Amino acid sequence: MPASYLPSLDRLTARQHEVFELLAKGLSNSEIGAALGIGVATVKTHVARIFNLLEVSTRAEAAGLFAADLTAENTDSRVPGFGLCPAIAVMPFESLGEDGANDPLCRGIVEDLIQRLSWWRLFPVLSRSSTWAYAGQQWDLRSVGRELGVAYCVEGTIRRARDRYQLTANLVDTRSGQMVWSDRFEASNAEFIELQEEICQLVASAIFPNLIQAEVNRHNTLETKSLDAWQASLRGLWTVDRMQSTSEYNHEAIKQFDHAIKTDPGFVLPHYGRVLAYNQRITNAWDSEPLIAIQGLLEAAERTNQVDPLDPRTFCANGISLALQGDKTASATHLNRAIEINPSDVTSLQFSAVVLSFSQIDSDQAIINARRAVRLSRRSPLRAGYLNTLGLAHLTAGEEEDGIEAVNESVRLAPNSYGLIVWQALALAAIGDVAATRGALTRLRTLRPEMPESFIAAFLTTTAGSLYARAEPILAKAGFEV
Repeated sequence: MPASYLPSLDRLTARQHEVFELLAKGLSNSEIGAALGIGVATVKTHVARIFNLLEVSTRAEAAGLFAADLTAENTDSRVPGFGLCPAIAVMPFESLGEDGANDPLCRGIVEDLIQRLSWWRLFPVLSRSSTWAYAGQQWDLRSVGRELGVAYCVEGTIRRARDRYQLTANLVDTRSGQMVWSDRFEASNAEFIELQEEICQLVASAIFPNLIQAEVNRHNTLETKSLDAWQASLRGLWTVDRMQSTSEYNHEAIKQFDHAIKTDPGFVLPHYGRVLAYNQRITNAWDSEPLIAIQGLLEAAERTNQVDPLDPRTFCANGISLALQGDKTASATHLNRAIEINPSDVTSLQFSAVVLSFSQIDSDQAIINARRAVRLSRRSPLRAGYLNTLGLAHLTAGEEEDGIEAVNESVRLAPNSYGLIVWQALALAAIGDVAATRGALTRLRTLRPEMPESFIAAFLTTTAGSLYARAEPILAKAGFEV
C-alpha cells in the first residue's frame, strides 16, 4: 500500500498507538491488556475506536496498515518498541562449552526468564519463538532492536568452571547500545539446576527496577505536562521508591501519578502508585491530618480494583488497604494472591510479611516471605527496608538475636531513615534493652524534633499490635512520652 494512501496514524492517541502496534503484531486482547497493564474491556474499547479511525474492519487489515506504515517515508522517527511502552526480548543465552545455545540449560533459563518478566505485566515481553532464530548466531543488538521492535534486550552466558556454574546476565538498551545492568550468579554443579528457578527470580527482580530507572533517565528532562501516562507513572514510582524519601519527594510522586491518571484513567499503574505513595505518607506521619492520607489510600485502592481486578498490583493494593482497615486475614489473602501471580514482586512479599507477623497469622511464612524479599533485593536501594521487615518478623516469632541483627543492619544501611529507626526503637524495647532504646529515641528526636511521640505510639499500636504491647514498658523507661 503506497504511503500516500495510508490513513493518518496521527488520529490515534498515544495509548491507541500502543494497542494498534500490539494487535498488529498478533497479540490477543488479553495479551495486550497484560502487556500494557489495562483491562480486557478497555482493550476492546481501544480496538473498536482504532478500527473506526483507521477505517478497517479486521485485525489483518490493521496489521497490513502497520506493515505499510513501517516502510513509509514519514516513519523514520519511530522508536523501537511497542509505542511508548517499550518491549523487551530475552535473547538465547550461550553456553561457553560444546553445546553453545543448544544447551538445554540455556533454553530453560531463557524460557524461565521470559515467563518471570511477563509476570510483571508492565513491559511487553517477546515470546521465545521470536528470539530463538538468533540462536548460535552473532548479533548486533541495535539491529535486533530494529528487527524485533524492542527497546531492551537481555542476553547472557553460562560458563562451567571446574565444579561451579557461572551465569552472567546483561540488560542492554538497543537504541543506544548501552549496558543498563549486568550481574553474575554462581552455584556449584550440584546446586545450579536446583537453584535455576531462584537464579531466574533474582535476575527478573533485578531487571525490573533497572528498566524503570533507564526509562526515567530517558525522560527526566521533560516537564510533567509533556509526559504520557506510562512515563509519568514510572517517574512517580521511581520517586516514591527511595529509602531516604521526604514529604516533598512524596508529593512530587503523587503529582506524577495524578498526571498519569488524567492522561489515561484506565491505566492501572498510577492508581497502584498512589496506594504506595499514601502508605508512605501514613508510615512517616508526614501529615498533621493523617485521615487525608488514609482516605487517599483507600480511594486509590478502590480505583485500582475498578481498573483491573486481576492485576497482581491490584491484589497488592487491596492487601494494603484491607490491612489499614483492620481486616488482616483478608489482607493476607490478597497479598498472597499477588505473590502467586508474580513471585518476584518484593513489595507484595514485604507487605505480606508485615501482615502475617504482626497479626500473628503465620510467623513462619512471614519470615519466609521477608527472607525472599531480602534475597531478591540484594542490590536494591530499598534493601534496608526489607531487612527491617525480616528483623521484625523474627522478633514476633520470638527469635530475638536474628531479629535485632537484621533491624540494626537495616539502620546501618539507611542511617537517616526515620521510619526504620522507629522500628529499631520498638525492636530494642521489645528485647528489654533500655539504654539502646533511649539512644534510638534520641536519634528520632534529632531527625524530626517536631514529631509528637503520641503520633508514633498511635501508629505502632495500630500496626505492631502485640509487639508494641510487649515493648511499651521499656519504651516508657527510656523516656518515650505518649
